Amino acid sequence: MPAADGELRDFVAGFAEPLTRLAALLLAASPADARSTANAERLAIAALARTKRDWRDASAGPESAAVEALLSRLPRRRAPESPPPVDFPDDEPEIAAVKSAVWRAWAALDPRHRAPLLFNDLSAVIRRLDGIELPRSFASSRKLSALISEADERLRFALAQDDATSCPPADVITAWFAPTLADVAARFDAPIDAASRVDAESGRLRWRTVVAVAAVVAVLAGGSVVAANASQPKRTPATAASSSPAAQRPAQQALGTSAGQVVDWPTRGGLRDDTALIAGIRAAYVAAHPDALGQVRVLFVSDTTWFRIAYATSPSPDGAIGSWFYGPVGASALAEGAFRHGADVADDGAIAAAVSDPAGHTVLVVIGPPDTAEVQWTNVESLSAPDPPPGVDDLPIVDGIVVHDVSSTYVPAVRLVVRVGQDVAWSGAAPQVQLAGSAPVAGIPVERGFADAMVLGAAMGLARDWQRTGAFGSSADPRVVWGGVDAVHDVGVVLRMASPLLSDLVVVSWLSDHQRRPQSRAYRVDATSSEAPFAFFYTARDGTRVGVLAPHGSAMAVLVVDGVASAPVPVDGTGFVSMPVSGPSGVSAGHPIEVKLLSASGKPIGHPVVPLEAIAGGDG
Repeated sequence: MPAADGELRDFVAGFAEPLTRLAALLLAASPADARSTANAERLAIAALARTKRDWRDASAGPESAAVEALLSRLPRRRAPESPPPVDFPDDEPEIAAVKSAVWRAWAALDPRHRAPLLFNDLSAVIRRLDGIELPRSFASSRKLSALISEADERLRFALAQDDATSCPPADVITAWFAPTLADVAARFDAPIDAASRVDAESGRLRWRTVVAVAAVVAVLAGGSVVAANASQPKRTPATAASSSPAAQRPAQQALGTSAGQVVDWPTRGGLRDDTALIAGIRAAYVAAHPDALGQVRVLFVSDTTWFRIAYATSPSPDGAIGSWFYGPVGASALAEGAFRHGADVADDGAIAAAVSDPAGHTVLVVIGPPDTAEVQWTNVESLSAPDPPPGVDDLPIVDGIVVHDVSSTYVPAVRLVVRVGQDVAWSGAAPQVQLAGSAPVAGIPVERGFADAMVLGAAMGLARDWQRTGAFGSSADPRVVWGGVDAVHDVGVVLRMASPLLSDLVVVSWLSDHQRRPQSRAYRVDATSSEAPFAFFYTARDGTRVGVLAPHGSAMAVLVVDGVASAPVPVDGTGFVSMPVSGPSGVSAGHPIEVKLLSASGKPIGHPVVPLEAIAGGDG
């Protein structure tokens, strides 16, 4: 073993620096920022410790093993705060501007999109990693192809939206991609006293392994292993008291960790007998969550009106992982659309969520024990009254499962009560779960729905044009207040740019199948106004339409043209509604148009909304 120990120490001493540089680039760390540098070093040290633990198997190719260990620990999403900038003081001003633009675009990606781009020319960036390839464990060939396509699209979008006026065209900037990353990587040194830090981390890793095994044993034995039921927003005192023995978990608290609490419920739903589909979900879950412990339980799998959906869970050191998988109706394989840690649930609890696909279709899913007695829902603000208020309805339960289409309902107003026997397992709002597409695009937050990168790019382009006129001032806080698909399946985005002046800029961009590029219009709104209600004209495949962002509590909208009201149109789960009008958008000049918003009971909500006219030059 002394020879093996010597080889290991030589490997750590020689490979700590290139591995730290790789970690720094994948995290978009700035050499001048102590916090991001420390994060990169911690990631590299943890990967080296993992390699040391598995040295018997890794010694034949320790570099590749360390890189694979590092990639497995990458955060799945970029942190919400902007990564620190990087300066290039040693270059000519023109070259420094180009490198700065490349770095800003790189920092706008998330780590799992940076990896395939970096490994495409890794040796040109970090010479010591020549010959290292992206491991197959990082992603399947199909997923890798999708990641590369998404990464390339996001990178080009970020470059196109860069404000640096001296930047050359995108193809010239792309040529500086590897030199820029190589410049940044060269500024990171090996962690100080790397060998000692790896030894210390290895000790902690061994202890965590012992703890994890103990946790799995506890789960398999039917023990309770977390201190709180985090998947329930509210429990009545009687229910909380009934679960208090499980909440104590003294043995697990003594271990100082949590493996998450999952339930021993059978698989339910209309596709519970599709063993091949369920096996595929389990395999996809394990691939997506290497930190999962114990058995993966698929609690629910079924077709809905709009999509096929499943819910899977397992313990993990950071609490139970609850994962939603989805795909088209009839799909033989499903993709993970959303997940979270800490999705613990007790045997007398319940899982509830309003789940939306990228097109804005929303279904309310409740997964309770097989003996769930009652599920009630309403659009009113509270269910605290002793008697159910008007509008409270019972939802049909099949084997403890509820699946209810709420695509025409304003989801934030939905309230639930789930009863198991005489106890209340859930009381309150159901969390909103967005399946894919809800992540920020190029660092721009998406508040409702999802944003198509091409359509958002068109909106940002017109917004920048207006800002250069000085009419709105500059803003570092663009927000997508809504994005999604309308009633005729055209894709739209509503972007709002805060302004230091009295008026904010709102840009609406839309793309139809018959259009080569998105069409954009700009609107001026009061800086103190809220995002909803907001009505606007836009051009869709079937002609001019009025789009409306509806406020809280809206269930239907009525278009009134020249005093004549149309039939009510439901507001979708993202709070958006679209209604066709005849003639060009200028029809409002000779024919007054307004939109009336109604509650679920048909009562008017607020005052009628008049669609805004685009400001001059707003068409893009």
